[in-house]
Parts: sequence; structure tokens; C-alpha cells
Amino acid sequence: IGLNHYKQFFDKYSFDNNKRINHYLKTPENMYLMILCESGLFSFLFFMLFILSILIRSVIYIKLKLENSEMALVFISGIAAILVSMLTYDSLYWTVPFYIFWIYCGMLSSITLKETKCLKNI
Repeated sequence: IGLNHYKQFFDKYSFDNNKRINHYLKTPENMYLMILCESGLFSFLFFMLFILSILIRSVIYIKLKLENSEMALVFISGIAAILVSMLTYDSLYWTVPFYIFWIYCGMLSSITLKETKCLKNI
């Protein structure tokens, strides 16, 4: 239905069309469903592929016990907590969790990519 259109179409698919709900309460309370609904299956699969690639690369990085593996573990823990909370809370819809999630993803990606590129050159 398009980005940020879930709330606009909420009344159309609501069980009780007579009762109007506040705009801020029109959420599926599941971020995965929100992404799937607003951007479609193709975008949802690429979002999940992106997250899985970061997490898999980070777990390998931690198992190799490279230079900043403790910091990578901290960021994985933060991302995992946000991913679990996305099951019952639309965390990427709000500013602070949105920024924290993407900052953690960016920092974790930069830590792990720098070292894995150095390992490929050896």
C-alpha cells in the first residue's frame, strides 16, 4: 500500500468500521508486518537478508576473536533486542529506536567489514 500508508488504510480493513480509532493507535504492533504491508514481499525479503547478512558476518567476526569482537557483541545484543521488540512494538516507526537501530547496524557493519577486508588480503 506504500510507505506510511498503513494508518490511512487502517479504517478500510478494520473489524469495526463504525468505531474511529486515534491516528497514533493505528498500528499492527508488529514491525515485520508493517514492513511487509507497506513495502511488499520483495522489500521485506531484502530487509531480512540485509539484517541476516550483518548478523552472520558479526557472529563469524566474534568467533574469530578479532580486534573489536567485544564491541561487536555489544552491538549484536542491541540489534537483537530491537529485533525482538519489533515483534510486539512498531519500533522503526518512532524516531529514537529508528536511529538507534540504524546506528547500531552501521557501526556493526563498519567494524566487521574493515577486519574481513583485511583478512581477505592476507
